[in-house]
Amino acid sequence: MMSRYKVTTYLAVVLFGVWVIPAGASEARIEIAIPDMYVAADTVTPGAGWWGIYREKEGFTLRPTSVGVSTFPLDEGDSGVGIRAAGDDVPLVVLRGGLAFKAGPLDTPKRSDSTWKFLFPGEMRDVTVGQWRLRRQTILTATGGLIWPVGSHHSIFRNYELHLSREKGPNETRQTLLSVQEFEFFQDDPSPTVVWAGDLDGDGETDVVLDKSTFYTGREIELYLSSAAEDGKLVGKVASWTGTKGC
Repeated sequence: MMSRYKVTTYLAVVLFGVWVIPAGASEARIEIAIPDMYVAADTVTPGAGWWGIYREKEGFTLRPTSVGVSTFPLDEGDSGVGIRAAGDDVPLVVLRGGLAFKAGPLDTPKRSDSTWKFLFPGEMRDVTVGQWRLRRQTILTATGGLIWPVGSHHSIFRNYELHLSREKGPNETRQTLLSVQEFEFFQDDPSPTVVWAGDLDGDGETDVVLDKSTFYTGREIELYLSSAAEDGKLVGKVASWTGTKGC
């Protein structure tokens, strides 16, 4: 059976011109990164061809940019990595390849100011976009338990999960995006977090960027697109990137 990702691709080619490059093509690889300074990080391709998700007064916008990659010395002869997007504005994330990106406002949930958001167990976040907005159908929900509160700055959670769900009539599609047996939560720099949610690929459905790191100095970014979802799923993972910051 043809996956939803391929169906979306072929329809986009026929009706609108290429939006998503078919899976399997070398150009289909999507790069993603967080501009910052890192002790260690996955490699990224420097230069032009990048796009950034930028925060605006009334939501978010997608803009073309270029990315510079530099190194700086560390102790014992090691070197760190600096990733910087062009211009004074710092984007939430930068992306390259795989999509025929188009500059302009991004369809985002009503609470578009809520980025780098940690969802406590039992907490929900409405991430509905497009035609579903009036029905409030697409939801991120966290589950799990608090087992060891330590003072006011950090706690320990167990069996933490993050679910993306959408109701359609009496039925609900539910997909687990994150499952962690145990991690320590730091109030000043919590992880894991929802970095951003909205419609990035232009199909009227919700896409999600997560930081799945369970350590407060880590960054483990993953991009999930609705247009890459397999049958019975809401999104599919299309890109990942890891960076480690110093303490």
